[in-house]
Amino acid sequence: MPSPPTVVFVHGAWHTPECWTKVIPRLEAQNYRCATVRLASTLGNPAATFGDDVAAVQAVIKEHTSQGRNVLVVGHSYGGAVSSTAIKGLTKPAGDNTETPGTGYVVGLMLITTTFIKTGSSFGACINGSQTETGGVSVDAANGWMVVDGNPRDIFYNDLSIEEAAEWGAKLQKQAIAVLVDETGYAGWKDVPVWFLAAKQDHIIAYESQKQWCQAAIAEGANVKVLELDSSHSPFLSQPVETTNFIQGAILALS
Repeated sequence: MPSPPTVVFVHGAWHTPECWTKVIPRLEAQNYRCATVRLASTLGNPAATFGDDVAAVQAVIKEHTSQGRNVLVVGHSYGGAVSSTAIKGLTKPAGDNTETPGTGYVVGLMLITTTFIKTGSSFGACINGSQTETGGVSVDAANGWMVVDGNPRDIFYNDLSIEEAAEWGAKLQKQAIAVLVDETGYAGWKDVPVWFLAAKQDHIIAYESQKQWCQAAIAEGANVKVLELDSSHSPFLSQPVETTNFIQGAILALS
């Protein structure tokens, strides 16, 4: 029986790895190995590219696969598109049952409140038309940013208390906009088993769109297991136990 995979967490736009702090300790308490990625496009450089974000994810994945550990990548929202693209070339080819000592692979992908990015497309194109009427996000094209100018609670954290939502809203970072229109995505979700967490109360990416994307991916032959939660766009904050249990289920299925 293979060892449990390392879980590599990839945050979404405007966020940082800190958003996983309610989930990772729960997994580590069960002796699961976890790692996080900080996306380049949230580091204050408007020139950051989608490729920079992909490279950041690949670097963390390779830290573990180079030591013979398999990896489960968990990506939220925009981070799901980055994750799907980043696993290109890091999975074991279909039908390859050989074992190479000291070499690990990406063996699974978890997508949280996101889309299934298409090869040769961008995250922005893939979510076009899926946004809810909540609004609160605008483009500052002159300076290269995608801006949260609404109440973060209304957009990301509508099932958190006003106080906690304000705390998380204060942690949001500048988000380079160029990464959202870069057409170098890769449908890595076709290469490995996928676990998808859909949020019924999502105020930025419509729940109905999430359901439709899952159905379309399955129709294209993807192996997708879906969990629906009555949560906001950020179930790892509002429903960390349920989110952790879903991740643990994926770990066990891959072990």
